[in-house]
Amino acid sequence: MNNSGAGVAVSTINTPNMILGTNGTITLTTGKIVTPGNQEVTITNTANTAVSTGNTSSYIEGNLRRNLASGALGSFDFPVGNAVLGYQRANINFTSPAATEFIG
Repeated sequence: MNNSGAGVAVSTINTPNMILGTNGTITLTTGKIVTPGNQEVTITNTANTAVSTGNTSSYIEGNLRRNLASGALGSFDFPVGNAVLGYQRANINFTSPAATEFIG
């Protein structure tokens, strides 16, 4: 994502969610991805690096879902925020293998 404008909104018309495939990655440099209502950005690539950390000017404003493989280890970023508080990145670090596939 490298958008100097206000950002990009996920459409609510024909494609209710933004879904990146098993090889897809998202790099947040400038601009926000806005998920209105119950819309979400879904990352099916289970790699730790499938999503960048984002920053105060580039994050997902709304809902982000990441798929993690069974036995996942290491840090996984959730660069999210909202219109009021701004960037509120969460990082989950699995220090022992995740028991089952995690989607969250």
